[in-house]
Amino acid sequence: MNRKTVNGKQRQRLAGGILLLAMVFAAVFAPWLAPADPLKPDLAMCLAPPSGCHLLGTDQLGRCVFSRVMHGTRTSLGGALTASLLALLMGAGMGITAALGPKWLKLPVTALIDMALALPGLILALVIAGLLGASMQSLVIGLALAGWPWWARFVRSLTLSAWEKEFVLAGRVGGVRWGRLLLRYILPQMQAPMLAAATLKTGWIILAFSGLSYLGLGPPPPSPEWGSMLQEAGIYMTRAPWMMLAPGAAITVAVLALNLLGEGLEGSGSP
Repeated sequence: MNRKTVNGKQRQRLAGGILLLAMVFAAVFAPWLAPADPLKPDLAMCLAPPSGCHLLGTDQLGRCVFSRVMHGTRTSLGGALTASLLALLMGAGMGITAALGPKWLKLPVTALIDMALALPGLILALVIAGLLGASMQSLVIGLALAGWPWWARFVRSLTLSAWEKEFVLAGRVGGVRWGRLLLRYILPQMQAPMLAAATLKTGWIILAFSGLSYLGLGPPPPSPEWGSMLQEAGIYMTRAPWMMLAPGAAITVAVLALNLLGEGLEGSGSP
């Protein structure tokens, strides 16, 4: 990469990292930073516009929108990160097995991956979350089960590519066990592309998490969650637009941060 491209990647990583750290900080310290209880209604302040007391106004029950968005960061970002991690772990295990496992095992695993990839991920998550019932856990499980096939294919491709590298071939000829080759040489080669892909895929999962919550498949009310907040704000859009703008902006910033970070990390491990 030329100097201009490298500088652009560094700026993307910096911008994405700062935004993401700010959101993680808000999620961790929401109980202390939020100016009001996100669950406590105040019927005297229903649909109040933004003011000094309520920076982003209040909702239909008089609850502070700013406080609910901050606490919603814990739910939306935390749920998306958990689903992304579970999908990565399941997919990585299946992908490595499909690449390096014994023939009697890797053939059915590869067939399973191909069949899973034929199913639309978002539809699969919708069906699983619907069958398990509306809750945080069912949504995380649904998105993880919908996301692992992509990771399995990606990790399988990376593993097969690394398996043919000269230093790995030298180790194989020298009789080094495949487990040692995997831990010491193959996995380190895969770290950079997997980290970049993980940040980009987590952005997609945040959108899916919020979208399914909007449909009523996420944490039930009155739990603050960005997608369910958008759903509640729909009928008040003309009277209280701040109810929709705040969670919508939070989703946009979270996805933007992860996309900037992921694009900045792409190619960072290349020589």
